[in-house]
Amino acid sequence: MPEFTLDHVVIAVRDLDGATADYAALLGRGPSWHGSHPTYGTRNTLFRIDNTYVELLSLGKSKGGRWAGELAKFLDKGEGLYALALGTRDVDADVRVLRGHELPVQDPADGDGVDELTGNRRAWRNAAVPVKASNGVRIFFIQHRTPPDALPVAPVSAESGAHVKRMDHAVVLSPDVEASKKLWGDVLGAR
Repeated sequence: MPEFTLDHVVIAVRDLDGATADYAALLGRGPSWHGSHPTYGTRNTLFRIDNTYVELLSLGKSKGGRWAGELAKFLDKGEGLYALALGTRDVDADVRVLRGHELPVQDPADGDGVDELTGNRRAWRNAAVPVKASNGVRIFFIQHRTPPDALPVAPVSAESGAHVKRMDHAVVLSPDVEASKKLWGDVLGAR
């Protein structure tokens, strides 16, 4: 059974600059990264905390890209939790195992992001589960190709002790509890 971590949560937003200011106030931290995904047609702001990071995701300036169409449809219905990214050491091997458990996972693909302020690049390889197969929750698996320090820890901007340090857990709501228990417990190995 593959061992996954909660790599990050992705929150879809229409106004990236406004949402960045709101989440900076909520988290008590400045952003770690203001970036774009050239191949996906999206832009993002990342807040890295001790054990994961929060990604605010919006549409890029161009309307094309691998994820832009799906994100636009999601945003037509409103903003909110868009996806859970599960970290892995070997996405290609884990996809083979998950397919053996009859979970349809898309073929792994390379991705990259560019920090708009510094020009720094991060690279990864990921594979998504179709939403229908995950009971409505967008899930993708990500293997980072750059070292963890390529994404700096979000600087504390609030008074001492008034900032978010770690994420304790994520709650997944589902209309089919048994199917979700099978997916998250039996297939993905989550508690």
